[in-house]
Amino acid sequence: MDQNTKIRTAVVLVDGICPFSQNEGIINPVFQKKIGGLTLFERIAHVSRKAGVERLLVSGWSEPEAVRLLQGKVFRDLEIKFLDSMPSATGDAFKDVEAEIQGESNFFFISGDCVFEPNTLKELNWKADLLCRFDAIAAISESGLSGDCPLGLEIQGDHVSRVFYPRETKNDCVPCPGLFLGNRNFLDAVLKAQATERAGWLDALQKACEAKKLGLHDVGDSLLLYAGAKKALRDAEKKVYQRLIKKTDGFLAAHINRRISLFITKFLVKTSLTPNNVTLINLAIGLIGAVFFAVGGYGPALAGALVFQLSSITDGCDGEIARLKFLESRFGGWLDIFCDNLTHIAVFAGIAYGAYRIEPAPYLFYCGWLAVLGTLMSFLLVAFQLYRKESTKGPLFTSVMENRAGMGKGMENILNAQDSLARRDFTYLLLLFALLGYSKYFLALTAIGSNIFWMLLVFSWIKRPPRGIIITCL
Repeated sequence: MDQNTKIRTAVVLVDGICPFSQNEGIINPVFQKKIGGLTLFERIAHVSRKAGVERLLVSGWSEPEAVRLLQGKVFRDLEIKFLDSMPSATGDAFKDVEAEIQGESNFFFISGDCVFEPNTLKELNWKADLLCRFDAIAAISESGLSGDCPLGLEIQGDHVSRVFYPRETKNDCVPCPGLFLGNRNFLDAVLKAQATERAGWLDALQKACEAKKLGLHDVGDSLLLYAGAKKALRDAEKKVYQRLIKKTDGFLAAHINRRISLFITKFLVKTSLTPNNVTLINLAIGLIGAVFFAVGGYGPALAGALVFQLSSITDGCDGEIARLKFLESRFGGWLDIFCDNLTHIAVFAGIAYGAYRIEPAPYLFYCGWLAVLGTLMSFLLVAFQLYRKESTKGPLFTSVMENRAGMGKGMENILNAQDSLARRDFTYLLLLFALLGYSKYFLALTAIGSNIFWMLLVFSWIKRPPRGIIITCL
């Protein structure tokens, strides 16, 4: 099947992968438990929408209860329908949902205790051609991200030969968090199993195994977790937060800033603050740091550097909240870029003003203006490139050039230098200079470095038309 072929409908069994298990630690109902400020069901809905799913058919959740719990929640263009009554044990399970699927042949099947990301569904979607041989494809992750789930699969060749429920401890048992791609036969079997045995997936899966109709696909490094037990929920939340650390973060930003910002974000996601609210709060913190610098002297400069460092740390919170709650927007990206550069301009101007008050030397005045000019020019060039790509959907770019294939070593070194100049790690250099009482010398370095940065950016554009640019947002 073409990778662009889209599966429109996902069937969600909100009770989870083992809804009636009496095992210690099982959470019921799982769909109301939260990870990163969202319930498991909300997370499933948002991820499914981002992966291209247009409709969720929800089984095991009455509509009045769902309306109450989802009141005020927005899933944009995702349609959510509830299967009010389960199909009869003796009738055709499929005919009760025939009106909803409008001739569709393939569906995603999602357990309510499953945590995954859009790429996971897309990976599974690309294997839809296997449904000509199997009734269902089980998503697994042998990379170690599957979690400690109770459902295990015994593999024989390219199909599943046996299902373990609860999962037995076996070396050849692959954990299965509860994400499937299936056809109408599998849909009929799952709904009928729900109506009769009340055994969740087990009956339908076991019958598919006996007929050698259950295939599997390893989704690789894509997130795929079971979260239906207390420990599994904690582990899943930890791994979801770990995924927020970006490859483009500098060394210190990744090992210090991100650790602290993620700790702060865990509290902020529980509030009603939006990512844009956090961006504006962070702007206020940065401007306070600039005021401290403007006072002049060792103590205020050190306080300004510490506050600016706090601003650099909390600068990651808005993007983390946006990704956790699926609130990313191009406006939010623009606002973050503008506030970041406004903070930098204010801080550099504050350093120059404060140093000039203590030592009224002309070079401090010129260094201040050059630092502001370099920051402003970099912002304008970035804004210009973004304006040209305004129709692009999704998050803003996070590196100088995303495609460096065929690029000469010299040009690649230039781009790497640009990347380094744009990292948040420079705030630690300012803190070190302030601690030593040499903030004015940092200003001189900034006056040179910021202007080299935008000149290198223009040079790289001339040598190779840009496909991505430096932006230190989100």
